[in-house]
Amino acid sequence: MVIAFGIIVIVFCLVIVLLPRMYYTAVLDIDRLNFEPDHYFELTEEDLDNYPVLRDALEEMKRQGEGSISYEVPNEEGYAIFDYLSQKQSEVGPPPSGYVAYFTYEGALYGFNLVS
Repeated sequence: MVIAFGIIVIVFCLVIVLLPRMYYTAVLDIDRLNFEPDHYFELTEEDLDNYPVLRDALEEMKRQGEGSISYEVPNEEGYAIFDYLSQKQSEVGPPPSGYVAYFTYEGALYGFNLVS
């Protein structure tokens, strides 16, 4: 009986810790591209000042020397970035399937998706 109660308490604690992370976070999925898409825009310093977590993701990707990153952010911030980049993409033309937005930053081309 004591063991069963202990297991229930452990499961309950795990649910309390992990459940909010599952529902209240989003993942910025950014890939460095090895091709030039038909439609893309330049991501400016002003854009990154408005969305500093996007700057953090790009800097972390550069620091790691990787060609892609999955960067976890609060859900609200993730959707704000998604909306903004989707709007900027719609101003230059539709992206081919695979990414929500294509942009250039510091001379490199990137594809962006949001995973929630």
